[in-house]
Amino acid sequence: MPVMLRDDVARSIWLDGGAHLDDVAGLLGPAPDEYLVPRRVSRLVSNARNEGPDCLAEAGVEGLGLV
Repeated sequence: MPVMLRDDVARSIWLDGGAHLDDVAGLLGPAPDEYLVPRRVSRLVSNARNEGPDCLAEAGVEGLGLV
């Protein structure tokens, strides 16, 4: 699961090698709903050799390779 830091303060704490474990642990938790938006993507994203804007394009059902 990726770490999504909410602001510059959280980012500074996360990157501080001397930060206390309790301070860092306090940054962890579920991401707010507005941070993540699910969408369909093509099978291009399943292969690490594929790069470029086509990987970011939203796919319809036909783009999923299921039809």
